[in-house]
Amino acid sequence: MPALKAAFETGLVSFDQVAVVAQAFANPRICSNVAAMDRVFTDKALDPSVDFRDFDRHIRSWADRVDEDGTIDRFQRSHRNRDVRFDEDFDTSWHLSGGCAANDGVEFKQLFDRFVDEQFHLDWAQAKGRRLR
Repeated sequence: MPALKAAFETGLVSFDQVAVVAQAFANPRICSNVAAMDRVFTDKALDPSVDFRDFDRHIRSWADRVDEDGTIDRFQRSHRNRDVRFDEDFDTSWHLSGGCAANDGVEFKQLFDRFVDEQFHLDWAQAKGRRLR
């Protein structure tokens, strides 16, 4: 990527910007596509209206669109690495934390929201009953 290399060597492009492009280039399914975008990515990196977060988001979004198979890999990885913890704290309060794949998260959120809604209606009915007495 001669344009990006030249801009980096002259200090116009940061190490962090090069690292974002390098991460996309490291994907063997799209490395040739990344190399073909040398001038486009360099121009984006040099654009003074584009901060690092926008540059990072742009490159990652582009890589996701180009690497259609990568979304499957990310889903499989997030499913394989799923974990949920429900820990009791010293003051007897509880903390729920964890992570899962997108489909599992949607299903869990629907179940959780349904439970919260049911508990709200039970609590509301009890509160109204106490108030009327």
